[in-house]
Amino acid sequence: MHGLTSCLEKGKDESTGYALGVLNLDEGTGFYMLNVQDTFAVYCPEFKDKVVQDEMEAGGCYYVVYVKDNTLPENAPHLVRTNGYITASLAECNAAVKYDPSESLIDTSAVQAYEIPVLDAKPSDRVFGYSDGYLFMTHRIISPEGFTFDWSLSYDEETMMPTVDNKNYYDLFLRATIAGSSNQTDIVEHFSFNAYRLGKYLTEAAKKEKEYLMLNSAYQASSTFTVRIHFVSAIEEDGTIIWKNVEFPAKIAYFVPD
Repeated sequence: MHGLTSCLEKGKDESTGYALGVLNLDEGTGFYMLNVQDTFAVYCPEFKDKVVQDEMEAGGCYYVVYVKDNTLPENAPHLVRTNGYITASLAECNAAVKYDPSESLIDTSAVQAYEIPVLDAKPSDRVFGYSDGYLFMTHRIISPEGFTFDWSLSYDEETMMPTVDNKNYYDLFLRATIAGSSNQTDIVEHFSFNAYRLGKYLTEAAKKEKEYLMLNSAYQASSTFTVRIHFVSAIEEDGTIIWKNVEFPAKIAYFVPD
């Protein structure tokens, strides 16, 4: 995911942008860069300092806000295309917590120890996207201030493709549990920024959907598959779980090129 807004002020030609991706050390340049899916990487000199100070790490997943000076020679369009990256100053950096999904579906009828409901699995105004095998998502919870959480995302590979009204869904199940509590009583809105290693799952889903559409002579280069994320929205006093879901489309050719 990549975005830019331009600002022209007193002769300056700068763009404020945002990107999410995985930080890696580029062997050719020796620079730490944020690899952004299907577009140019982002190089900020501040990345190296943050790695040295243990504030960032190679292989880490991040959402960054940066300022790009469009007058720099290295940001000339032809050089960016040749080099494969833009040069910018780091304005903000947020680290995602990385999780591996479970291929064994967690019991959807039983409440887990210290489980807490999720208000929203994918708020529309929060960071969301895919890069380097990771699905980046932000989740929303209401809890006492100071609480921390663990997250799990599970699925059953054998039943990951239910069909409703002739439309296939690729289902994931999101759960949150309390990892650490506090003595504070103020109830606050909490956002968790996570990165799930879902490249294998999404590629398998894309393959299944492509095969299904081709069998029905319905596949096109623009065809998508629908990922559906189920989350525990409430837990009743008797332990009954109330599930909700949110869905999003993903382009098949993005994961399984023609």
